[in-house]
Amino acid sequence: MLLEGRRLAIDGFMWQAPTLTLVVQAFLLGVLTDAHVGWTVATSVALAGVLACATAMYALRLLDDRAGNFSERVTDHALALGLGDLNRRSHRPKRHPLEWEGWLIWQAALFAFIVADLLALIVTRS
Repeated sequence: MLLEGRRLAIDGFMWQAPTLTLVVQAFLLGVLTDAHVGWTVATSVALAGVLACATAMYALRLLDDRAGNFSERVTDHALALGLGDLNRRSHRPKRHPLEWEGWLIWQAALFAFIVADLLALIVTRS
């Protein structure tokens, strides 16, 4: 029970960073596309957006690694107690969309926001 509670806490933390970053990006892109914002402010805002996304991407990868390590520890303890493997196993092929690594999809979305920040900086100032 204690181990499952810890796993749920890790799972909850994993999705907070990218979700909050999406909210921040909506605001930052609004600032970047405002024609009244000068180059200096726009460059600072774009840099903040890129760093926010990069930080969320790193945090997501770090938390996924910790979740994987925690899962291995749970398996080791469960096997030692004779409970078998408690981790979910799927019979779907790896290429099935429900088997894709969620953090990889978030990485792609956050990278798209990095591109959007840079494009908004350049295109709206031309």
